[in-house]
Amino acid sequence: MARTRLRFLLHEIDLPKGTFVIGRGAGCHLTIDDPLISRSHAKITVGDDHITVEDLGSRNGVRVNGRLISGAVPIGDGTRLRVGTQEMILRRVEDALVAPRRNRSTGFMVHCTSCGVPFSTDDPACPNCGHTDSVEETTTTTEQAWSLELLVETMRRAEALNRKQDLERLLAQAREIVERPGLNMDRRRLDQLAETAVRMAAESGSLEWARWALGLFAKRGIVPRSEVGQRLSSLPPASRLDLTNALAEVVRSAGPDSVAEPADREALELFRALAAGG
Repeated sequence: MARTRLRFLLHEIDLPKGTFVIGRGAGCHLTIDDPLISRSHAKITVGDDHITVEDLGSRNGVRVNGRLISGAVPIGDGTRLRVGTQEMILRRVEDALVAPRRNRSTGFMVHCTSCGVPFSTDDPACPNCGHTDSVEETTTTTEQAWSLELLVETMRRAEALNRKQDLERLLAQAREIVERPGLNMDRRRLDQLAETAVRMAAESGSLEWARWALGLFAKRGIVPRSEVGQRLSSLPPASRLDLTNALAEVVRSAGPDSVAEPADREALELFRALAAGG
């Protein structure tokens, strides 16, 4: 018997028989905070012998394999869906090909010990880096990590579309998630958040986001990438002076493990110079 799944970003979501609504509203089965997605954007219907997708009167429509659709359209294994700026792929998987779920509840996730990305226990390895070792997550931590992954991806798209108000709103949501206890945030996601926050600070002239980004690294004893330091170097001298304490805390918190690589040592020297008023 085949199971229906929706691959979205680094995850696969089981679609049971019946309807599955995608949108920006909290009541949807899959809620995506994307400025180009309507509150109730699209509906996937899974029947005994058919699957369809339908646009629910959204502003920007639904594309199936690159074509804008009208009404309910049949879809199958390998169909590419585009909702707002998000790409998804429908999959039909035979039960015999699905690894045992170890009696875990639907949607149970594990954390990759290499890159930190959450992935389903159905997957034999991390879909991001291919690493096979993992640690179990609680449901709350999984939801936080998944929400943060979606927010980071949506921030990239909002930035590309120059939607500054949407970007700041998304950063505020990301800050709320990051500051909750128990979240294991990997370096990749940390760098993406910090670089976006520092760019926002540089463009808006408000240093709030730069201080927050520097604080993320200081709390973890990690040196930001050189790109973050170079962006901070472009700020006016008075602004850099206002960030002296936050920059100095990053330098003080850096442990020997955080500067093992030449690129990290180079970044640390840059941040030392910035903290000294360079």
